[in-house]
Amino acid sequence: MLLVKAYPPRLSWLWSGIAVGALGAGSLAIWQKFGLEMPRASGFQNAIQFGNLSMLLGAFCLAGLGWGLDQPDRKSWAMALVTCALFGIIGSLLSGSRGGWIGVPFIAFVLYRAYGRLLTRSLKVAVALILLLVVTLAYAIPSLGVQSRVNLAIDQVHHYVEGDRSLSSVGARFEMWRGASHLIAAKPLFGWGKNGYASQMQRLADQGVIAHQVARYDHAHNQFIDAWAKRGLLGLLALIALYLVPMRLFISLLSSQNMTRVSVAAAGVLLPVTYIDFSLTQGFLNHNSGTMVYAFWCAVFYGLLPPSSSASR
Repeated sequence: MLLVKAYPPRLSWLWSGIAVGALGAGSLAIWQKFGLEMPRASGFQNAIQFGNLSMLLGAFCLAGLGWGLDQPDRKSWAMALVTCALFGIIGSLLSGSRGGWIGVPFIAFVLYRAYGRLLTRSLKVAVALILLLVVTLAYAIPSLGVQSRVNLAIDQVHHYVEGDRSLSSVGARFEMWRGASHLIAAKPLFGWGKNGYASQMQRLADQGVIAHQVARYDHAHNQFIDAWAKRGLLGLLALIALYLVPMRLFISLLSSQNMTRVSVAAAGVLLPVTYIDFSLTQGFLNHNSGTMVYAFWCAVFYGLLPPSSSASR
């Protein structure tokens, strides 16, 4: 962060790099899904991590539109960023990572907070209709796999509520959360630690409180529940601060009249907003990719913010 503060990168390189990342993620997902006929695009890692990070890169591209439209070759930048944003979203869709899709309305809200004041009423309606069309097409085209993944999730929830503990992906999460809730109730302030969590989940499985198969997972597939069960209330509050403090620092610049600042601030807000979403159904920070992306982008975006004395200018 200090290095970026002292030697800030050219923003053309920053947004180009993000765009290339989104383009690469979407292209790889297309190749894996339709070229290699993989059931879910996964990059070279966990499909959930890959899909959600692909969505994040796509969201970053949309945040960069404010900067792009402020450039001399604004049309080229706008077209490039929107195109690459679509590739990032496609990467998420083809990964089948449903948790990331829940955050789409919140991504749209952040972008609206950043740029909504610049849009006419008719343009707002047009953007809303385009979003509705994109969501409808994503669900309606069977080859994308969105429809089957959504319907499967609904079916799995129904079966779990009816008492079926055959452990679908949704059912397994419900079992892990149920087991972790027992651990939280027993030691809410200090938690059980990583090793204690594993041994206690195994104990609950042996007692028949939770399905035996879920005891093999080393995290609860929910970052908040996992933090509370392992590190107690202090760990949960630290995790919340990890998300909310950067969000608060970035959100103050969303109302700036300088589109360069707004674009960086929008990307900075989107980072914790999307991570909160990702953390609801995955231990996102339990993976190297989740930790590295969050830490480095926080440092880069915060390093690019102007001093607080000029934040309102």
